[in-house]
Amino acid sequence: MNRIFFLSLVMFNLCLGSFSCGQDKPATTDAGATVTDKDNGVNLTYTDEDGKTQSLVDFRILKAILPPRLLGLERMSHTGEKSAAFGFGMSQAEARYGEGAKILKVQVVDGGSSGIANLGLAAWSQIELDKETADGYERTTEIDGFKAFEKWNKKTGSGELLWLYKNRFLITVQGAGIAADDLRKALHRLDYKDLP
Repeated sequence: MNRIFFLSLVMFNLCLGSFSCGQDKPATTDAGATVTDKDNGVNLTYTDEDGKTQSLVDFRILKAILPPRLLGLERMSHTGEKSAAFGFGMSQAEARYGEGAKILKVQVVDGGSSGIANLGLAAWSQIELDKETADGYERTTEIDGFKAFEKWNKKTGSGELLWLYKNRFLITVQGAGIAADDLRKALHRLDYKDLP
């Protein structure tokens, strides 16, 4: 819920600062994204860096990469949604896994042409950070050639891993009651290679 509120606030501010929102025509961003109402649904298309017209990945495809079991934990919830406003859009899927004190939450977000970093969801991808304390660590790194951010708290046995896959999809793995390396293990068990 907080992430949706935050995204709405960011999109509203970007709209006010970047372009005017007309009501007589579809909203268009500088990157070529156009929001239209087609068959009572949201259709967000944009032109990618290669000049090809692309659409946000349907949230059902994002949901499909989240397995029924992850690291031996049963999936407890599985949701998805697609939304757009002011010429910006996103599609997302989320799954929660758990057993006893072990909990994993995985979220996959496609920000399309807006760029996840431009929406403020991956500001960490623009910096370098390597910090260690007695309680844990925070660091930016690369996983399979794409930027990532890892945070771990030894005291609580909890942490998160954020990965900017193909510089388009933000995959977040959060966990509690697990080992620090389980975050990377969980990430690599997702079927993210099926994403366009």
